[in-house]
Amino acid sequence: MKLSNALQAVQETADEMNQLYQNVVFDEYALVRIQVSPTGPSYDLMGYLGPRQETFVSGLRRDGKHLQKLYESRHHLPGDFEFCHRGRGTGLEAFIVVHPEVLLLCNNTRKSMTEISQDIRWLKAQGPFVELSERFRVDPLELPAGAPAP
Repeated sequence: MKLSNALQAVQETADEMNQLYQNVVFDEYALVRIQVSPTGPSYDLMGYLGPRQETFVSGLRRDGKHLQKLYESRHHLPGDFEFCHRGRGTGLEAFIVVHPEVLLLCNNTRKSMTEISQDIRWLKAQGPFVELSERFRVDPLELPAGAPAP
């Protein structure tokens, strides 16, 4: 899947989830390429929908620490996803693997995943999220031409 198509799919999924939930599920979606080196991971923001584009990457180590543990706990393939109930505020709540090096990070900056999932409408809103994950399973994100190799 090309980056422009991925961003469009994310926006459409966010809209559908919000409609089914009758509120905002995640107000932040970020496509982030993770490159691991001996000095630690580096992050390349490939696309962002949300309220804090200017500061998102600078807070990623802190905000993603709980999701990082889930991500590192097993080998994830495109289409795999995880939810974290430990995120609060800017702490990230979910990810979908969209490419072996790229995650779609999802967050609600006002509610925790626990609060979101306590609403019965969350059951319906999960459908589009799973459908999006399946789209990336069958058609993973293509890195743009000229993207540096890890």
